[in-house]
Amino acid sequence: MMNDQDGEDSNHFPRTVGERLINGLEELLGAMIGITFLSSLAILAYQAYGWLRSGHWEPIPLSKVWLYFFGVLPTTDWVGLQTIMNFILRIEISIVVPCVFFVIILSSFQVIENYREKNRSWS
Repeated sequence: MMNDQDGEDSNHFPRTVGERLINGLEELLGAMIGITFLSSLAILAYQAYGWLRSGHWEPIPLSKVWLYFFGVLPTTDWVGLQTIMNFILRIEISIVVPCVFFVIILSSFQVIENYREKNRSWS
């Protein structure tokens, strides 16, 4: 099948290392979207399970996850900075996970688009 714009086959194999890297990044992004969706559902399902058993919604703040992986919460002598850190550590993990992955995924798509735009302008 021929592409009207450049006269090349639209299903061509990647010619350069950059094209192969971008194709791999696109596949990785697809996997990350799936992992984000499933992990967010798993967190909410875990919380819902506890609520159905006890009738009490058990929040899972970022501080609980931080303690699990690092063993101690970060502290500082700066009062303002400590207040900001405490606020961030109180945010629910079911909100943090999708937001962080969303930012990573959007940034990656922007990198891909910039790469393709740059290569189009050089062609």
